[in-house]
Amino acid sequence: MKNKRGLIGVFLRCVLMISLGMAFDPERDYKYLPFMILIAFVMLMFFLLTISRSNLNRHLKTVFFFFVSLAVMLWLGWVGVTLSWQFTLGFMGSVCIPWFLINIFCIYLHQRRVVARWNTAYAAWKSGGSAEDYLKEMEQCEAELKKDTGIMLVYGGIPLNDYISVHKISLLKEMGRNQECLALLKSIQPKIKNPEVQKALAEMETELSSCPKANDINMIGGGNENVF
Repeated sequence: MKNKRGLIGVFLRCVLMISLGMAFDPERDYKYLPFMILIAFVMLMFFLLTISRSNLNRHLKTVFFFFVSLAVMLWLGWVGVTLSWQFTLGFMGSVCIPWFLINIFCIYLHQRRVVARWNTAYAAWKSGGSAEDYLKEMEQCEAELKKDTGIMLVYGGIPLNDYISVHKISLLKEMGRNQECLALLKSIQPKIKNPEVQKALAEMETELSSCPKANDINMIGGGNENVF
């Protein structure tokens, strides 16, 4: 339903821009050109933010960025704006810079919400909740973070997505799911630069390899506290 509403919103905005273009007379309404440029700025900003928050891969996002920007520039030419290279570069720069800053801010807020969700799940688990429920919440947090590209919050020198994976490794071992734990450990270990965590992971790998059915483990990094 959310995606459907989003598509309807995009369609209505496209209809609005086409209607304005058809109604605008460059000779008669020349004094309103700054207003049309402002509309183009707001619409392009909206489209770029919508595309950046979508689940498309980077290559498709780049293609959509290009064609949406081209469509808006052609629309400006249609309503009578002279598309010199100075205007084009200035307009795109004035759109891309705030888009970049807004996108970073939105990603930051999204990741803080993920951290809050993880902390809630951690507290519920430590209060006697199910480890399975905690694991499911961690996996949901990981899935949420996959939508974010580029900037990532860092804790203890470890990006948030990898930080969750480190705690997930400890939880899996505590649950006795050693094979899954070892597989995740080997995949995440090359990404970890923190020497203390690297050492803890190496010790855990040795323990798992020599005694794969062992169930007793302390949480990495001191274990019984979530540092967030």
